[in-house]
Amino acid sequence: MIARLTAMAGLAIFALCRAFGQPSTAPAFEVASIKPSQPDQPGMGMSTARGRLLLRNVTLKFCIEAAYKLQDFQLSGGPKWLDSDHYDIEGKTATAASFDELIGMLKTLLADRFQLQFHRETGMAPGYALVVARGGPKLKDAETAAPGGLGMGRGMVNGRSQPVSGLAEALSRTLGRPVVDETELKGKYDFRMTWTPSDTEPVMQKPGAMPSDPAEARAADNTGPSVFAAIQEQLGLKLEARRVPVEVVLVDRAEKPSQN
Repeated sequence: MIARLTAMAGLAIFALCRAFGQPSTAPAFEVASIKPSQPDQPGMGMSTARGRLLLRNVTLKFCIEAAYKLQDFQLSGGPKWLDSDHYDIEGKTATAASFDELIGMLKTLLADRFQLQFHRETGMAPGYALVVARGGPKLKDAETAAPGGLGMGRGMVNGRSQPVSGLAEALSRTLGRPVVDETELKGKYDFRMTWTPSDTEPVMQKPGAMPSDPAEARAADNTGPSVFAAIQEQLGLKLEARRVPVEVVLVDRAEKPSQN
């Protein structure tokens, strides 16, 4: 009788996993190694190939942000070494794997080897609201047949068949601050915005400080518009400095991994 009840419970759990689309086992690398990086090694980097993920001179903070697509302002808590100890990490699979599959395996590695545990909260942080400027938007409606795409570079953001939320995400990564779409524009658009990067932009301010007044943030060499002026002149939108809601990942536990 007990064995029958146990079997029925196991089937029920399996059915629930199938119902919610959850795999019975987490994706994992066939072979993975973690070693301390050489001292004074410059830079951090991540590369992928077929069935292989390579991270060089990375911190656990870098790995968490890469695995869960977070920015610095979205990660908090954890031990002091989270952003100071550097590792070389390599994971391999038996067969070819996509980038998303490799990232899923990285999440499993962080949980297994670093004992990573975290929870998510939503709070308020200094950032920007993206709104429509006086005179209305200057966004070009997307060509329906064109595939979507979003590109970012120093002093440049490109979008093809993108919602305004995509632009807000790109601006958030550019400025290092949360940007919330409050335009109420529902379409998809093609856009290109360029500006002159400046040391006076908010990303250079002290953590926790309220961003500068956009009207005062101009390019230092005066050769072109700041990001704040460019978005208004070129796209008919505006960035307003205010406290905005942002989802934050709080690290509850992390342990140093054992060496291979």
